[in-house]
Amino acid sequence: MTKIIALSGKKASGKSTSCEFIRKSYIQAFKYYNENGVAPDEICIYNFADELKNIAVNMLGLPANLVYGSQADKETLTSIRGRDLYEFSKTLYRLSSTHPLERFTYLRENDSLSVRDVLKLLGNFMRCLNVDCWINSVLHKIRQENPKVALIGDCRFSSEAIKIKQNGGYVIRLTRHIDNDQDVSEVDLDNYTEFDEVIENHEMSLDERNECLNEFMMERILKPY
Repeated sequence: MTKIIALSGKKASGKSTSCEFIRKSYIQAFKYYNENGVAPDEICIYNFADELKNIAVNMLGLPANLVYGSQADKETLTSIRGRDLYEFSKTLYRLSSTHPLERFTYLRENDSLSVRDVLKLLGNFMRCLNVDCWINSVLHKIRQENPKVALIGDCRFSSEAIKIKQNGGYVIRLTRHIDNDQDVSEVDLDNYTEFDEVIENHEMSLDERNECLNEFMMERILKPY
């Protein structure tokens, strides 16, 4: 059965680099704990945003280098106008969402939305139709590929954390943050208390964070394997 380990945290908290570190250290550790070792392609990294980004590129026509790029790349403005979507968003939210509509009032005042804005908007609209849509997409892909270990690099919602744990997985929280963004995708897990590990990495060095990840892997993942 695939072991699932998800990283949670705000933007730029270190989720992606933590996944890469865990993947490399897991391969090395298995050589010691398991004489058969583990092949690199048996440890796969997934993201709930994978399918979202595919839609943004293939259906909305956003440049792939920006959608998959850096934090700065995602701040690039697109030709999608926020004010054109405001009335539609009001209708959709009144029909299908329990979230406050106020969080989309910024649409009224924007001629152009950034790549990040579009990704957030599309992600939240789809979650209105099915709160588990992005989770289901990743879990389906994991079941198809059946790796030994699945690392998920962008757990942002309590519904995602709950479903990961229901599937026997672990959720690690990183606390580093770079601003006070109050979008629901940044704050939904602020009051969640069922993390398997919380790493207070706001003022940690990279080596210190990695040591904490190593300790978690040794105690919770590798020894019981």
